[in-house]
Amino acid sequence: MDHKDTAVWLVDPSSYPGLPPRSPDAVGLRIWLYQHGGLRLSWTLYQVGNDHFVRRVVVDGQGASTADEAPISEQSVADIRKWLGRTQVPPFPERWFVVNDSDLRGLVVCNPYVKSRYTWLGPAPKGWKPLALWHERTIFGLEQRLPPPEFPFEVQLDHTIHD
Repeated sequence: MDHKDTAVWLVDPSSYPGLPPRSPDAVGLRIWLYQHGGLRLSWTLYQVGNDHFVRRVVVDGQGASTADEAPISEQSVADIRKWLGRTQVPPFPERWFVVNDSDLRGLVVCNPYVKSRYTWLGPAPKGWKPLALWHERTIFGLEQRLPPPEFPFEVQLDHTIHD
């Protein structure tokens, strides 16, 4: 598998080798963190029937990748969505700080009718603090359900989040 192929797994890990195949249509949420000069990570929530799963993909700077999957309770998924649903951010922030040597963060929320995507490079834009906090806490919560990754990593809190 070459470097281009492994980057695809971050966006669509539904057929990652060695894990059960999942329908791309079963994605409810995907979160990503691309560390500047480091690992690129994504977490995807799938619903299969009444069961829910979280799948993490990690790609290193050389293009090597690893992935894990674990079940997640329906209540946990509902709590994640509920907290996100209460998060309000301005669609066009007043101030946007772009720092080129920063991490890229984002999420996409999917349902059969709507897809919403939020992405930011560097510190979260003014007014996006609730979303940035949700992003970080959700990653930490999902990591509690997954086995330790083959490529160890630490998710650093973004202490530059603006009010």
